[in-house]
Amino acid sequence: MCLGLVGQVAGLVEDRPDVALVDIAGVRRPVNVGLLDAPPTGGTWVLVHMGFALQTLTDDEAAESLKTLDSYSAEAAWTP
Repeated sequence: MCLGLVGQVAGLVEDRPDVALVDIAGVRRPVNVGLLDAPPTGGTWVLVHMGFALQTLTDDEAAESLKTLDSYSAEAAWTP
């Protein structure tokens, strides 16, 4: 099973138009955006897999995906 994570673009990396800093769960990491049709702007939601942005998402799609991931996290919580 493959898992894509939802992140929000914080900005492009200077001198690297194919790399953006993306905030995923509060952690900013460099993500290759070369697979997208156009470079994303700050605030754009993207689906990230293995360090590559695969597609952009609308605000509603991102919110739904984040809600679903949160529900999985709550179900998987382990208590002794």
